Amino acid sequence: MRNFEAAVDELIGQIEPEGYEFNETARSLATIALHDVELRYGENSENPLSQHNAEHALDVAGRAIELTNLLYKFIPEKYQENIYELALLVGVSHDWEQMLASGNERASADYLISLIEKTDDKEINNDWFKARAENGVMATEYEINDDGIINQFNLGRGKPEDGEEPDPLEFIVAFADINGIAMEGESRMSEDVAGLYIERCQKKGENPSEEGLRGFIDYQPTFIKSQLDDEHMKPIIAHYFHHLEPEDEEKENPVYEALKNKYNPNIRNSYKKAWKLRNTPELIKGFGEVVHRADVLGISDRLGSIVDRIKTD
Repeated sequence: MRNFEAAVDELIGQIEPEGYEFNETARSLATIALHDVELRYGENSENPLSQHNAEHALDVAGRAIELTNLLYKFIPEKYQENIYELALLVGVSHDWEQMLASGNERASADYLISLIEKTDDKEINNDWFKARAENGVMATEYEINDDGIINQFNLGRGKPEDGEEPDPLEFIVAFADINGIAMEGESRMSEDVAGLYIERCQKKGENPSEEGLRGFIDYQPTFIKSQLDDEHMKPIIAHYFHHLEPEDEEKENPVYEALKNKYNPNIRNSYKKAWKLRNTPELIKGFGEVVHRADVLGISDRLGSIVDRIKTD
């Protein structure tokens, strides 16, 4: 089993604001949550999942910390308080529950709140921190509409009034959860496409097939465009960073500019690779066999290696 305490310390070490003092109780709770997720969905568990496991939890937490570093100077001061503790805890806990037909995020939020309430540390065991943690987990909840588009429907609720800004934590963890390819680059596609497809088959009780994988691969360009084009991103950024919206319509919100400058090369290359995947059906030949539970992770790795061999140039 991976050393989760060391992994958490590594993530905390990536926090950039000088002098930020990370809460020790939150550090301990993050380690506990990772162990719990591993026991529920790790390779040796009763329900091993190829995607929503402890590694995914660490990945999301790491991306949330990276995104918080990028946007920290744009976050209102009151929301800067404990935001790294929240990013880490929400990241590692948001998929604690994965086996319900609906309500996984609600159950995961309740789990995180229960962890916090077991401590006597008033810096985090208070109504303000717990409400932000709950809203952060719930921001990752999603539905898939009739067009196959993922909608994180809890994002952007309500309207800023009287200068009151929504909590940017919600935007950060929701973005970090589903945009690993945008943040980490096209190499991430191999892990995500393979892991998500195999896990979807697991949960539905279906055998992976070439036809099913083809449909999943064909969806990837649509996913990238629907989640990351300006039409989708700008209104969400304007909601969570309304105080930075320029009066001049010719100018952009600096949060949009920061995200574009950081991640647009990844997004463009990933979109290009997604189209190559669609147009290279011969590369998935031979993966229509029945997959037994004991071999779930091995099959996922083999699919991932095929996806990874596709070059964008």
